[in-house]
Amino acid sequence: MNQTDTRLRVISYNIHGGLGTDGIHSYERIGRWLAERGADIALLQEFDTRSQQRDTVADIQALCRDHFQQLLPSPTVTTAHGWYGNAILTRYPVQEVHTIDTSQRGLEPRNIQQATLQTPSGTLQVINTHNGLQRIERK
Repeated sequence: MNQTDTRLRVISYNIHGGLGTDGIHSYERIGRWLAERGADIALLQEFDTRSQQRDTVADIQALCRDHFQQLLPSPTVTTAHGWYGNAILTRYPVQEVHTIDTSQRGLEPRNIQQATLQTPSGTLQVINTHNGLQRIERK
C-alpha cells in the first residue's frame, strides 16, 4: 500500500487454541499467516494460554512477532495457569477496551470485546465475539 492508501485489513479468526488441522500447535504459524496477509487488526477467538506444557509468553511473542503492537486479551475462562477466550491484535494505538459478559447459566462462558483504536484514518471501534453453535446461544 502507498502512503495515501487508507484501507485497513481486519481479519476475524477462530484459532482453536493454536492447533492446526495437522495437529501441530503453533501460535508462531498463525502470527506469520496474519502478517503475510497484511492484517492491521486481528479479531481472535478461542485464544488459549492455559497449557502448562507451553511457554505462554513465547506463544504471545511468536503470535505478535514484529507485526502487531498489542494483544488485548478478553478472557471468558481464567485459571491459575492462564486464560481462554477472545483477543484482539492491533498495529494501532488503543484508546479504550471493554468486555461485556454475555454468559448464560449452564452454557459455555461468552463475552463481547470492544476496542477503540486510533488508526491513520481516524478512530475505529472494533467488536470481537465468539458465539456458540447451539440455537439457545444465538438468541
